[in-house]
Amino acid sequence: MKIIRFFCLVLLPVLMTTSGEFLLKHSINAHQAPQTISQPQHQPSPLRQPKAIFAITLITAGGILWLVAMSKYELSFIYPYLSINYISIVIGSQWVLHESVGWTRYASVIFIVIGLLLISRSPHSEVQKKEP
Repeated sequence: MKIIRFFCLVLLPVLMTTSGEFLLKHSINAHQAPQTISQPQHQPSPLRQPKAIFAITLITAGGILWLVAMSKYELSFIYPYLSINYISIVIGSQWVLHESVGWTRYASVIFIVIGLLLISRSPHSEVQKKEP
C-alpha cells in the first residue's frame, strides 16, 4: 500500500509533468511554421491548441499531486525525486525531440541517478499529523 501511495503522490506527478512538457514542446514546435508572404500575419496562439491545453492540464495536475505529496512526506526525502524530470528530459530530448545532447549532459544524468540511489536508501518517514 505504501508503494502505491508513493507512486501516486511522488512518481506520478513527475511522470505527468515530464509528459506535459514534451507534449507542450511538441505542440509549440508543430505550430511554428515558417512565415511566408502568402501567410496571414496573425496566427492563433500555440497555447490554444488542444495538445497544448492537454499538456498544461497534465503539468497542473502533476503540480497539485505534488502539493499533496509534500503534505504526506518529508520534503528532504521527496524533493530529490523531482530530478527524475531532468533525467527524462535529457534522454527524451534526444530520442523524442531529436535534439543534440552532449556527453556532459549524460554524465550529469549519471550523477543525478547516483544521488537518487543514495537518497532512496536513506531513512525517512512520512509526515506525522500533530494532534491539537
